[in-house]
Amino acid sequence: MPIINREKDITEQRDLFDYAVQGTATGATYLCPIPYAGLAVGGFQANIGLSGSPVHSFAISRFVVGAGTTLIGLGVTITASGFGTSGGQMFTFGTSGGVGSTLGAGVTLLANDLIIMNTAGANAAVAQCSTTLVVRCLQDFKTHFGF
Repeated sequence: MPIINREKDITEQRDLFDYAVQGTATGATYLCPIPYAGLAVGGFQANIGLSGSPVHSFAISRFVVGAGTTLIGLGVTITASGFGTSGGQMFTFGTSGGVGSTLGAGVTLLANDLIIMNTAGANAAVAQCSTTLVVRCLQDFKTHFGF
């Protein structure tokens, strides 16, 4: 059932998912489960203790019955910056204008999708990485992981 409550502003239809990861390294992949259908809008990331120039990219891992797992890129790649020198970084998903653009509306998520953050870069690592994802709810009534 779509959101039909006309009193709900667009900002009231959003949920935040916070993930803190200690010790990301080159090639590491971190999974963030999404409990219900929604729209991945964007997020915020803060990094402490950088080594090298780590690059983070985001994707959806979706299980499809009969086909297995499929990866869907979210179109965001950021070079991590230290919170103490540059502050946090904001990003948006599914935009045609790149990082920070407001042209896109987001990427559709299904219940039980996993948001993956891949870390790349030669000899790159982050001691502490905190990521907040913004997901716009598409329904008034939500089930969490099918419950």
